Parts: sequence; C-alpha cells; structure tokens
Amino acid sequence: MEEIGKNIERKTTIEIGKENLGEIVRLCGFVSYIRELGEVSFFVLRDREGEIQITLHRNEVSDEVFKAFKDLNRESVVEVIGKVRGDERAPRGIEIIPEQIKILSKCLDLLPVDPAERKEPPLDVAIDNRPIDLRRKKMKCIILIQDAILEGFRRYLRGKGFVEINTPKIIASGTEGGAELFPVQYFDKLAYLAQSPQFYKQFAIIGGLEKVYEIGHVFRAEEHHTTRHLNEYESMDVEFAFIKDEFDIINLAEELICSILEYVKDTRNEELKFLGVEVEIPKRPFPRISFPEIYEKKEEIGIEIKEGEDLNAENERKVGDYIKKKYNHDFYFLTKFPLAVRPAYTMPDDPENLNGYSRGFDLIYKGIEIITGGQRIHDYDLLVKAFKNKGYNPDDFEYYLKFFRYGVPPHGGFAIGLERLTKQLLNLPNIREATFLVRDKTRLFP
Repeated sequence: MEEIGKNIERKTTIEIGKENLGEIVRLCGFVSYIRELGEVSFFVLRDREGEIQITLHRNEVSDEVFKAFKDLNRESVVEVIGKVRGDERAPRGIEIIPEQIKILSKCLDLLPVDPAERKEPPLDVAIDNRPIDLRRKKMKCIILIQDAILEGFRRYLRGKGFVEINTPKIIASGTEGGAELFPVQYFDKLAYLAQSPQFYKQFAIIGGLEKVYEIGHVFRAEEHHTTRHLNEYESMDVEFAFIKDEFDIINLAEELICSILEYVKDTRNEELKFLGVEVEIPKRPFPRISFPEIYEKKEEIGIEIKEGEDLNAENERKVGDYIKKKYNHDFYFLTKFPLAVRPAYTMPDDPENLNGYSRGFDLIYKGIEIITGGQRIHDYDLLVKAFKNKGYNPDDFEYYLKFFRYGVPPHGGFAIGLERLTKQLLNLPNIREATFLVRDKTRLFP
C-alpha cells in the first residue's frame, strides 16, 4: 500500500463525491472528531475545503489500520488512503473505508482555541493564537472571503487596463506629513516605514504608465486602540491619468466596489452562508454629499460641526444614518473635503484658494470610511505653493517635487483598506477579526 500511496494524487474533501464511489483516494488533513461504537469506529478528516468521514468496520480493515486509528487524537495531521463508499448516514452521503492511515504529525497538547467552535474564544485569545484560530471554520471563511476581495480587485482593474506595481516600504520621508511614522535605522541614515505608496504611484503616472494599482502593506504609528484601526494593514491602491476631475475617480471607485462584491458573492457563497452574510450589490450611483452641504444641513443631520472641520467617527456614522434614511443605501461618497484636513498634494477645488475646499473624497460603508481618494495637483508651481501653505519646506520634498517640472498628466486615485472593507462587509465588530496576523499598539507576536 505504501507504493500505491506514492502514486495517488491527493484529493481535497470537496473533490470527492458520489461520482467517485468505488475509487481509491488519498486525503490529508486534521483529525476533527473521533468516535468508537463497538464494531464500527470513525473519525472526521478536515482540510481547507471541508470535512469527510473515515469509517472503520472492524471486520473490513487490517490490524495495522485499526492500530493506527487507536493512536489518533484530535487535531493530529494524517494521511488516509481508502475506498469511497456511499452511506446516507454520513455527511454528503459518502464515507472513506481506509486501507492505510498514516499519522504525519501528532497533536501533543490541548489546543488554546477549539477548532470545533463549541465555544467562541475571547478575541485576545484568538488573536494571540491565530495559527490555531485559523482552524476554526469562521476564521477560515473570513480569510477566504478576503482572498476573493483581493482577486475581485485585481480582476476588475486588469480588465480596465491597469498595471500592477510594487513600491518601496522603506522611505526617506513621510508621504502625508505628520508624526505617524515608524522610524527605521537604514545603515547610517534614518528612514521610515511607508505610510502610503502615494508618491510612488504618482511617479508611475509621471513615467507614462497611465493606470496603476498596488496591493501592499502600509504602516501608521498612531496611538490608537479602536475597533477600526490597525498599525499595519493591507492597502489596495489605485492611480490613473488623464482625468477631468475627482468624479472620474469616484465613478471608477464605485464601479470597482460593485465588481468586488459581485465576485465575492459569486465565488464564496458557502463561506458567506456559514457566516450568515447576504451580499447585496449596491445600486449606482452611490449617494454623494459634500462638506458644504453637511455644514448647511448639520442640524437636520443631527451633528455639531464647525465649518472647516472634519467629521469625527460619531458624526461619520450619523451622516451615514441620514443617508440610509434618505436613500436606503449603505454607501455614500463624502466630497469636497476642506483642504486643511487633506494632504498637501490634494487638488484644490479652486486653485486660487488654498484654504478652501478640495477635490478629495471618502467612501463611507455602513458608517465607516473604507476609501480615501481624490484628484492630485499636477502643476509644479501650485504643488510647491500647497506644500508651503501646509507649513512644509519644499526642499525636504525635492526628491518628489522635482519630477513635476517635466510635465505631468492630470491624475488621481484612491486607497481601499482591505481589513476595513472585510469588517464592514461581514459585519464584524472588530477589525482584528478581519486580520490574519494583527499588528496594533500592543502586538508584535505571533
């Protein structure tokens, strides 16, 4: 049987069905459940795709197979070679009668998280033991849905002629100013972990690539500990050229989100069903509300805000409630941000007024911002003025600014936070549930 095993290609549980009755198959996975009932014993083998029952009738299996079964314990890793047989009492109406059971790795200790999910682990315990927490179906479903979000993002943009790029994560200075930077000793120089690929996306536009995107890590040294923030997260960035204004960007972002949700719905239906989530494809166009409108309607919306101020988290949620009531929509674009709360490279709505409104926007989903974007300044002189207006010394950004002296197309783009989008889509209470390995203020491990 050892020789037979070497020549049989492994199948996953989802690849075995009633059409395989009578075939000899090879499976590998974890022992999820064990039970002995007199002359009949069985265990459930679990792999990434699902579970299948391995049944041992004492008069049908060899002493060697039965001895291997007696040595099993839950969550050990095994290889099984056996015959597919029909049994309506078994899950999906099939079982495997083993001809060989091989223990590949034995589970030696009691697990800190129960893969059978008889009890939901405390969030801190789950995060601190994420490699084991991934054995829970809930966490596995979240990660597989997140994978579909990334694939949907790529598929849409590739279909629109975008090129994928990769940008440095060790940088010389902050992209967005401020102190939200992690310092890094780079040989004899001080460097930082990238808080955004923004400058590099623009370099690709300056170079004539016209349409680019990136999926990569970004780092924010922010002193927060909320259910919506991380210090390291996955950013899905988009930048493209020859736009008329920010609404070209908004239209693309809107279409992209719908395309991603359609892909997730089409490819991860089982995972969504397990999590109790029904994905609705939002109607287009999404509602839009500008900051001047918000200041004008603040009493109707039920918020306190002064002209020129940004929305805090609570006001963001209240505007979302207002939009939901008025338009019955989970999404809305927040447009015409005050320039004072946007990065220096954001295009002014009126180039003559650097203290007015911008062509920057956010997309809010179920009360939380998931996209930040806008049109960028492409004129060198205006860009230098904007940096000075923010109190920056243009000489500190010469490596960036100098390339705008050589002609730059009108352009803009946005960034989507992968974990935030996942959190909102799946109605998760904490963004850490939507993160494989968490990096926040308190965690550098695992």
